[in-house]
Amino acid sequence: MPNGRRTVLIVDDDPIVLAVTEERLTALGYEVATRDQVLGTSQWIVQHQPWLLLLDVMMPAMSGTELASFLRRRGIETHIILHSSKERAELKQLVQSTGALGAIPKGLADEEFAKEFKALTKAH
Repeated sequence: MPNGRRTVLIVDDDPIVLAVTEERLTALGYEVATRDQVLGTSQWIVQHQPWLLLLDVMMPAMSGTELASFLRRRGIETHIILHSSKERAELKQLVQSTGALGAIPKGLADEEFAKEFKALTKAH
């Protein structure tokens, strides 16, 4: 399993979004791990300690925002970026309530995704 400072864990239940996002982050030079469900993700994070979690907001069983809040309550310091097709105003509120670094809308072109990802992570 990937481990280390530059490993990004992507959690998304949509296999196409998961594959495209993995490809984008790999092209940017990150080690990437993926999960298609939220359940068990907190344990995976504790065990593998990824640098960053790119987290889908709308997931079955437990939402991404619930997982982000849970991780913060447990003191897990993995950086979190929310990834969703929700409107930017709603994403901004979710970022504030979860302690995430920020949010990236789904559906962006490769260059836009890379620009937003780099902007959110440049200080970390």
